[in-house]
Amino acid sequence: MVSNGKNIKLIATLNKGIDLAKGKYICRVDADDINVHNRIEKQVAFMEQNPEYAACSSWVKFFFENSDYTLLYKLSEKHEDIRIKTLYQNHFCHPASFIRKDFINQHKLRFDPAYIHSEDYCFFVRLSEVGKLYNLQENLVNIRKHSTNVSVLNADAQNRNSLLVIKFQLERMGINPDDINYDIYFKYFYANFNMNKYEIEYAEKLALDMIEANSKSKYLPQIKLTDFLTDKWFHLCMNSTQYGNWTYNKYFNSLLFKYDKANNYNKLKFYIKTKLKYKKTKLPSKYNNN
Repeated sequence: MVSNGKNIKLIATLNKGIDLAKGKYICRVDADDINVHNRIEKQVAFMEQNPEYAACSSWVKFFFENSDYTLLYKLSEKHEDIRIKTLYQNHFCHPASFIRKDFINQHKLRFDPAYIHSEDYCFFVRLSEVGKLYNLQENLVNIRKHSTNVSVLNADAQNRNSLLVIKFQLERMGINPDDINYDIYFKYFYANFNMNKYEIEYAEKLALDMIEANSKSKYLPQIKLTDFLTDKWFHLCMNSTQYGNWTYNKYFNSLLFKYDKANNYNKLKFYIKTKLKYKKTKLPSKYNNN
């Protein structure tokens, strides 16, 4: 047991813990969370069997004060998918993380105080740039949610610094982050497809710009990024059929169409919906990972 003696705050304590750790792995545990009984056994087994991975995490289950309600938060399994998702959210759960100590020492990785309340998001994005991440496809940690959670009390700072993490990823991709309309950016990535025509055209340009920039920088896996963005584009158009032929022509005339992998059934469904000018609004969920 190590005591700081005085309150040096979370980020300094996390970095101190890394510096003091003598073992092969670092297992993150928050004070009021509950590990599944065999969490460490399963994560050790995965890391031992897969030495190419720098860290693993898992699904988590949220439970709430004064309530029997629980919410299972599922995260994408594979490294390439995790990297794509981090363009708009932290997709690697810090309280469930299990990290290879020598790897983060080798790459001189620590939690950055410039990203307070989003320091884990920044850390795992930077780790994913030099090493592979993996989410075990089962719940290994139960996380308590209550009104005094740091993420609740410091939501504004967390949102502000999370945006900074997104911006530095876009910059490394080759996109000027100051040119982005983030209201539309988040609508597109979180599948909130209730957009007007201007927003639809902006989303199209955004996707094309990102595909082109990444083809040069190779910051993210190109095929995964392209598939992800074009799938979002198809579903945006599918959910914008209230504009009739305008949406139909926008979809089929877009440069994104050459990357499209929608099947013929869905394309026929899209065609019929545009002719009927069918409107169905898809609202985002607070915990939507799509």
